Amino acid sequence: MPWRPLSRLRRFFGFGNKIVLGPSPASKKIALAAQALQSGDKEGALKQLGQALIVDPASVQALLLRARIYHELGRLPDAIEDCGEILRVNPENFIALTLRSSFYAMHGDLEKSTQDLTAACRIKPDNVALLQQLAMILQNLKKYEEAAAAYTRLLEIKPDARLFLARGRCRSHLKMIDLAIADFNQALALDPNLIDAVDARAHAAAEALQFGSAIQDYSEYLKLHPRHAITYYNRALSHRKAGEVVEAIADYTKAIELDPVFEKAYFNRGFAHNKLGLYEKAEADFKKCFELQPCKPAAVNGLAWLYATCPDARIRNGKAAVEWAQKAFDISEGKLKNVYDTMAAAYAELGEFEAAVEWEKRYLKLDLTPEETESAHKRLELHQAGQPYREEAPTPGA
Repeated sequence: MPWRPLSRLRRFFGFGNKIVLGPSPASKKIALAAQALQSGDKEGALKQLGQALIVDPASVQALLLRARIYHELGRLPDAIEDCGEILRVNPENFIALTLRSSFYAMHGDLEKSTQDLTAACRIKPDNVALLQQLAMILQNLKKYEEAAAAYTRLLEIKPDARLFLARGRCRSHLKMIDLAIADFNQALALDPNLIDAVDARAHAAAEALQFGSAIQDYSEYLKLHPRHAITYYNRALSHRKAGEVVEAIADYTKAIELDPVFEKAYFNRGFAHNKLGLYEKAEADFKKCFELQPCKPAAVNGLAWLYATCPDARIRNGKAAVEWAQKAFDISEGKLKNVYDTMAAAYAELGEFEAAVEWEKRYLKLDLTPEETESAHKRLELHQAGQPYREEAPTPGA
């Protein structure tokens, strides 16, 4: 950006009437530096400021102006150091704190940037611009509780739809779902056209298991963004969790039409197809997911489970089940717990019940939910009795 004339430097740095380029020892050199800047001679300006600081090492004006030039030259560590010199003498110099905060942020050190912003906000607690910058950085750092507090302070100063939206998102991350939804409602009350608040409220409603409300909001969002694949996918998840499998498949399919490499949509559609007894389509979806994401063990495991437990004998294939289950185990390095259960089912389908029992016992040693433990014990009893496990076929018309 071009350098402003000396008469505008005061306003640019926020000094107001505090800068006095009068008869101080360093003032003449600072004035010469400003003149050099007006002609675009940054190196000359640095030379003058260096001489000013020899005369007066504590000159705040010289240090701030030199920090600004260092920034323009890409010498951020030097700019940060000059601000630090000021703060060593006066830790509450508001301008040095805010300037150094911005330099830290440019340098990628958001933690230190936040520390300086927090100190600056203590000096001027009603400075909206600083509070908003602080809240945004805290949110980017995933310090959601502190960010929410900063947004709350901002909302006390001036209610704003986007601030309610931002605080709501922080509260969603904190699992304060009811408060998050209240914030999104407030945002929409202030600005009914803030469609991002509708999308955020949909996510929060889904998190709260309010799938009807989530579907309604996703649908509203799609009226304005009909080619947003991720929203179709998210609505599909809510349909599936609400037990609306046919509707879920339709939304997964739409997401895939809009984004043909959307591997998560193939993966989840595979389970939905399996749920409806559309086993060949489920097989195709799992294979497509594996093609798009060969390192995704869950898709490989899903395919292995299908081959091992499918009620349709035309799909079941013990040998393929073991091969795919082993692949899932290798890809996950044994960290995907469901693959142990799948290995047991696969060996049982292959007729190797000793191996099936061994794998089921290994599965039962893992950190399972009560429901997982109960179902695993039932499969273990089957395998011990020399019987494979079969998924139940869907009831026609269900």
